[in-house]
Amino acid sequence: MFSVRIRERFAGWPALLLALSVLTFYRASVIVGNRLPLFFDEAQYWIWSQQLDWGYYSKPPMVAWVIRLFAPLGDSELAVRLGALLLHPLTALLVFACGRSMFGQRTGLWAALLFISLPLVGFNSLFMTTDAPLFFFWGLTTWALWRALQGNAWRDWLLVGAAAGLGMLSKYSMAIFLPSAALALCLPAYRSQWRNRRLYAALLLALLIFLPNIWWNAHFGFVSFRHTAEIAQLDRALFHPAKLAEFLVAQIACAGPLAFVLLIGALCTRASWRDPRLGFLAALTLPFLALISLQALLAKANPNWAAPAYFGGVLLVAARLPPSKGFLMTLAIVANLLLLSGFYHYRDLAAMAGIELSRKSDPYARVLGWPQIGAAVQLELARHPDATLTVATREEFALLGYYAHPRAGRLLIWNPEGRAANHFHLVADAGKDLGGNFLFATRQRLGETPAAAFERWTSLGSVSVPLYRRDCLTLYLYQGEHFKGYRP
Repeated sequence: MFSVRIRERFAGWPALLLALSVLTFYRASVIVGNRLPLFFDEAQYWIWSQQLDWGYYSKPPMVAWVIRLFAPLGDSELAVRLGALLLHPLTALLVFACGRSMFGQRTGLWAALLFISLPLVGFNSLFMTTDAPLFFFWGLTTWALWRALQGNAWRDWLLVGAAAGLGMLSKYSMAIFLPSAALALCLPAYRSQWRNRRLYAALLLALLIFLPNIWWNAHFGFVSFRHTAEIAQLDRALFHPAKLAEFLVAQIACAGPLAFVLLIGALCTRASWRDPRLGFLAALTLPFLALISLQALLAKANPNWAAPAYFGGVLLVAARLPPSKGFLMTLAIVANLLLLSGFYHYRDLAAMAGIELSRKSDPYARVLGWPQIGAAVQLELARHPDATLTVATREEFALLGYYAHPRAGRLLIWNPEGRAANHFHLVADAGKDLGGNFLFATRQRLGETPAAAFERWTSLGSVSVPLYRRDCLTLYLYQGEHFKGYRP
């Protein structure tokens, strides 16, 4: 009897683990085989990971913590992205656990496979972004909340609070879990939970875990919260139906055409809201899609901003689909994997088709050339060992910080206007290095503009890396000796 219970408990896990392992290994091989350089956001997060803190200018700290966790494995592109590669399949395991608990093994397995094949997940798996830890902690909070609603165990309510707090340390949009859970608790099956003291203990624990980030923001004038409000752009002209349509089309690409249609159908069906299990999932899916769609209508919204909605979304789709329609789930998964393969091997397929790529037609255009340009800048630094590498933009700071390998503390950002527009303005302003020697490397032609700030100013030419037939990545180099201050 004991062995039977063990088999039942672990049924489905081996097949899922095998599928996730194969897909994760394939995605790792894509990163290595394509020699895919870091996007500048990834390089920025890597730099953050060199100095761990409770917060950074534009994001809470979890993404930097995750990168630092894998630092013993080196600082290669694969090592930087390993957290994303692993967190997405771990989230798929949470999908399976949640689906099996709610509907049975079949639904859990279908939902997990659909989740890991989502184009959004497949794309994000190649890059270390804040979405990876957000997805994981959103899923962990969802699973813990379901268990807490069923058994009311203290361990499950405390897990809800801990996971929600860590989710807030991953990305501020985790806050949408609060109205989502509130909507779920308004369903008839769960209304009694409003009188449950353990629910409020979970909320308090989440707040306590998030509190250090609030403290960090208070120290820096709540810069992260102000930045989040700025990128929402709600202070500009409102009502943009074209941007809403663009966002919704992008969601079709994020979830896959068939999966997205099935999800919208499930959310719009009364039966989904009448069933306590389906209603719970719908409540944890609809608010995210609705709020980000509203954001798209009022200002703008990036396609990935609604990502956590698809944790409950895939479970809802799998649970609503009858066994006789299993071929639709297979079709959705296969279609998603084909779309992803096309993206993974886009450059190879273009070459096979004889298509000449350009900056506009190559989705990898933004990352190309920086490893080579970084190596050239590193050689120039070796020729000027007493100079501190100095750049003009956040992108240059992040990518040269990773690829030019300046010595610790020997990278600054030029900021004569005294702005606080990114994290590096806060912690690496060149204005603090009076008397220093600078080696400028920037895509902007500076000419003689900064000359008055130095006792001696010299142009060192430029370095370039060809990208396409008529396009190259160029940095202009200057030497500034004995910095006198922005306004000497």
